[in-house]
Amino acid sequence: FPNDARVATLNAAKDAGLNVSHLINEPTAAALYYAKESGENLSGPICVYDLGGGTFDVSIVQLKDNEVEVISTEGVHYLGGTDFDKKLQDYVIKKFKDEKNKKISTKDFKLLDAEELKISLSKREEKTIGVKNTNIKISRQEFEDLISTDLAMIEMVCEAALENSKLKASDINQIILAGGSTRIPCVRKSIKKVFGKDPISFNNPDELMALGAAIYAGHKADHDLLNSMPQKTVEKIKYSDITSKYFGYLALRYDEKTEVEELSNYVLIEKGEKIPVS
Repeated sequence: FPNDARVATLNAAKDAGLNVSHLINEPTAAALYYAKESGENLSGPICVYDLGGGTFDVSIVQLKDNEVEVISTEGVHYLGGTDFDKKLQDYVIKKFKDEKNKKISTKDFKLLDAEELKISLSKREEKTIGVKNTNIKISRQEFEDLISTDLAMIEMVCEAALENSKLKASDINQIILAGGSTRIPCVRKSIKKVFGKDPISFNNPDELMALGAAIYAGHKADHDLLNSMPQKTVEKIKYSDITSKYFGYLALRYDEKTEVEELSNYVLIEKGEKIPVS
């Protein structure tokens, strides 16, 4: 999230009566959960691939014993499952017009209907849908064609994260899936195309970030309030994150050649700096 989105999140929590002391990035939370719940002594770089309803984030994370270190992160703020739903909704409406000469609207085939169709096509190759006593068939291949440009963009973002980490795809030990949209079969094929290996999928990719955030909250809380088992777990945690954006300020700068004051952007904190930055 950019800073304004983080501030909005904090304000929303405050309005709900919550006293928020810390924020954690979603991919970092997912990596924490994986590191603590895998039951293995993990070492080496992993990738956290987080494709949710509205955003995409990818982080390259270095694991060593109980230490989680984010070394690279990239993302697209407005790309996720809801965008796939909208494309599928528009396509279905157009297909009814083209094939059946039947005009339907977004009230007849709602965004929720498109989401249910998307979920169904993740489990089967074809689905028959009916609107206004008329049926059409939608195939998984049609859906995959609709989102192919989105997946191409996601692949480029993954490659940028790898480049910034100074690692190759073959260096990545595991790819961890987070977010409900990672259940889509062609998404997993896209991941294998970039990294050359199949990703690891938990049964609850939608909950991975929340579970990791709970572990982080336990780490930051008073350990005396925890039972012995979670207390031992969170006491061992070490983690470090990085800035996902550039931070700076705008200022007027006098240009001696043009003799005009121009608004210029000055970077104070580079993207990818370790947090906290001093």
